[in-house]
Parts: sequence; structure tokens; C-alpha cells
Amino acid sequence: GQRPFLNDLDDYMGMMEALSGRVTLPLSGLMTLPLSGCVTLGFAPHSLRAVTPDMLRAIASRPGPKHMHLAEQRREVDECLAATGLRPAAWMLENGFTGPDWVFIHSTHLDDAEVAGLAASGAVAGLCPQTEASLGDGTFRLPHWQGALGIGSDSQVCLDPAQELRQLETSQRLLLEARAVATSDAAPHPARNLLDRALAGGARAAGAPIGGLAPGLRCDFVELDQDHPDMLGLEGDAALDAWVFGPGRGVVKTVAVAGRVVVEAGQHVAAPAIRQCYQAAVREIWA
Repeated sequence: GQRPFLNDLDDYMGMMEALSGRVTLPLSGLMTLPLSGCVTLGFAPHSLRAVTPDMLRAIASRPGPKHMHLAEQRREVDECLAATGLRPAAWMLENGFTGPDWVFIHSTHLDDAEVAGLAASGAVAGLCPQTEASLGDGTFRLPHWQGALGIGSDSQVCLDPAQELRQLETSQRLLLEARAVATSDAAPHPARNLLDRALAGGARAAGAPIGGLAPGLRCDFVELDQDHPDMLGLEGDAALDAWVFGPGRGVVKTVAVAGRVVVEAGQHVAAPAIRQCYQAAVREIWA
């Protein structure tokens, strides 16, 4: 079973209180990142299936981002209608559980009123395109959504933002039988359009000063390898299109978090130790 679902409100709030007192985040002894400025604590009530209205009220009153699965599958919509008389997003809107610090994961099955209401409230749509495709959940109504959005993996299978953005656009093309869905006259390159939206919405979802290179923001950046065969002769938005919609593998050259280089020459600086720890963990699981 999923034992974390067994937490009551006191246990959950106690856990959050304990976590807020930590000042560093050790990663399997490989490196230590300061929590301040690098990690934001937020709340994650799983879904309307897993929490009560009282739990949501307690969480809603606290500062910080709130992430919650919403209308991922049609079955969830049907069950919520049967239990409350409202669709999941409509129930959240009617009860005031939405706003700029809410991130609704998946948000796959929304009607027109829910799309308009959630976007107007300032909520972020947290999309997991590869998971939604893999599980057959459905397709987010991207052309209708004028609000903030971000992307995530929702899975340990693949942690690749380029693949998530590619799947988001490709799913729209399949559904709508159209090309270059995430474009406009002002933003003719789909990769640039999707990346800009995902960076802005992702910063909101993380509750952190990130999402660009500007004074006052944390120094996070990704450098693409201009000498990679898939990138030769490309620059600007065309290079972003190649990264997102091309093979993608091996294109990322450097990654920095809070000014600290964690990927160099396409390799994580702690890759050997990470691999060793991972192998040991898998062997223990299968022992």
C-alpha cells in the first residue's frame, strides 16, 4: 500500500515542521546543498480522493506552494460528481481552494468553465506529458489554457525536460490534427514558446526565485553543446527547437544550480558515486 496516505493532519504538519528546521539537504553523502535558496518546502495533498475538506483548509492557510493532482482521469471526474455533485476542479473553485500558490497536477479533464476559472485564479497547471501519455490519461487542453503552466515528470522513468516539452506539443498535434500548436505570430517557434511558459510557471510552482537569467534570480542555467552534430549551424530559437524536437541526447553540456556547476562536459560531477550508490540500492531491493 501507499503508507504516506495514512498520515493524519497532525502527523503531516509535524513532518513539515521538522523539515523546515533543516538547513542542508544531503544527497546520499555525495554533495550537500543548502536548503536556503535551493529547496522550497510546499504542501502536496495528493488529490480529492486522499484528503478531507478540513485538511485542505488547514493547508490552504499556510504559506508556500500547494501541489495537488486534479482531474487526471475521467474516472476521477465521475467519482467526484457522484460524491459531491461537482467535477473536481469545479469543487476546488467553489470552495476557494485555488489561487497563485496552487499547482494542479495534470488538470487533464477540465470543462470550459473550469479552464477559465482556474486560469483566472492564477493557479499553475502542472503538466506531466509523458506520464499522461503512458497511462492513457488524456490530453491537456493547451490551446484553451491562457494561464501559467509548468512541466514535471511524475515518474522516475525519465527526467528530461526536453522530452516532456516534446510530448506536450506532439500530443496536441495528434489530438488536433494540426502542426506547431504551441505557436503564435509573436512566438513562431514552439520550443521557445513552451520553454518560456514552463520556466515562468515552473518558478511559481517551485516557489523559488528562478526561471531566467536576471538580477535577483538564482543563478541556474543549462548550456547546450553547439558542437553537437544536432546543433551545428543552429542558434537562438532554432537551436531550442533542435534540442526539444531533435534526438536531444548528449546536447546538454553544462548545468549549474545556484551558481554551482553540477553537470560538466555532459557528465554529472558526482556520476561515479551516484552510480555506485544506485547500484547498491537496487541490489538491496532485489536481494
